[in-house]
Amino acid sequence: MAIVTFLFGSLLGITGAVMQMVLGFGGIAALQTYTFCAIALPVLTLLALSQRNRRDTDASVS
Repeated sequence: MAIVTFLFGSLLGITGAVMQMVLGFGGIAALQTYTFCAIALPVLTLLALSQRNRRDTDASVS
């Protein structure tokens, strides 16, 4: 699950960065977009999933 999430984020980041370069934004903006999509979104997604799974198992134990 984690590998697929990071691969999808990387693909999304590359696509967003290329579009920003095509539209004339600077390289720094494209790099920030790639970094956000490729690293921050997958990390936040996996963190939210782990919290949800932990909460679900806690509810079933009680």
